[in-house]
Amino acid sequence: MSTKTGAQPSPKRAAFFVDYDNVYTVLHAQDTERAPHVLAMRIIDKVQRYLAEGDDTPTVFARAYADFATLPDAKPGEAETDLYEHGFAPQTTPTAVQLNASEQHLTVDVTHLLHERPDITSVVIVTGDRPYLPLIRAVRERGLRPLVAAVHPPQSNVIAPYLEDEAYLDARNMLGSSARDTLNSREQANRPSRRRTRASAPPAQQEPIDDPILRATIEVTEEFFGQYDEVYLTPLLRKISEELGEGYDPKALVSDLESAGAVWLEKRDGYPYDYTVLIVNEEHEDVQKILDDYYRDRTFGGGYSNGTPAADEAPTEPEEEYAPVQPSSLDDYADDEPVDDEPVDDGLDDEDLNEADSPA
Repeated sequence: MSTKTGAQPSPKRAAFFVDYDNVYTVLHAQDTERAPHVLAMRIIDKVQRYLAEGDDTPTVFARAYADFATLPDAKPGEAETDLYEHGFAPQTTPTAVQLNASEQHLTVDVTHLLHERPDITSVVIVTGDRPYLPLIRAVRERGLRPLVAAVHPPQSNVIAPYLEDEAYLDARNMLGSSARDTLNSREQANRPSRRRTRASAPPAQQEPIDDPILRATIEVTEEFFGQYDEVYLTPLLRKISEELGEGYDPKALVSDLESAGAVWLEKRDGYPYDYTVLIVNEEHEDVQKILDDYYRDRTFGGGYSNGTPAADEAPTEPEEEYAPVQPSSLDDYADDEPVDDEPVDDGLDDEDLNEADSPA
């Protein structure tokens, strides 16, 4: 009789679930510049590649859930076809029967899988803003690894009591910087005021704004972020630098505007990091005049009224070169490639595996 020694560990296998209805709906509401299906498929591609190449965990079971016929502005049959080609079995979940049908169907299927597929080692979920907290706990209690890529992950103060924050990934980090900036800027417009750390009263002290560059800074803020009540500071600083040129320090310009009472800054609790927003003081007399002049006299594409250069005349920064790195985490699969509305296969280039990009 022989005795087995050195038993090989069980191979890793993943079950992949996409709450496509929720992902598509959130992306459609947050980014009006790009087709939500293209963004959704980019996220799915990145997670698939990470599992197969970065984590050595092939996907052996894949489902995607949505009421595909009622998705706003969707091309008939596009989502089902692309998902099927990526190895997913599309599951139609009629919202006429139940609004959160995709969430319910996904949860039931995961629950059944936990009992019927002992070979599965990881359960992966791509979602928009649904946390799936009870489901994640059930997955972990069965000894499996949960992984959730969400466009808007749960806030840390919500997850902390469950000690499950390591299971959540910010799916925006898998998109290019332009798409991330748009999603971040759109999200902040819907943040509740109770999350503000100080009162939102406009500054009482007001000084005249005579510097034409400061006036141009307000115009840039209005042109690119005027539809929002408050603006993420990081993308705003980048945009100011792009539009006004490298000769001006965007942080100094914002500081001067704050000193004049034309804007004010506030801190926000965020996931995974806190962040700062800028709010334009529309009660400032000079700000009112600048905005009135902007909408009355602005000629789009012809530069700013104070003589600052148009965007295409401003000097551009050289592209940063990235040293090759070995993929070690899902962040290594983020990129800054442009995402067009036309279907593209730009998420699968070999060289993309050697680029790492940090969140904006």
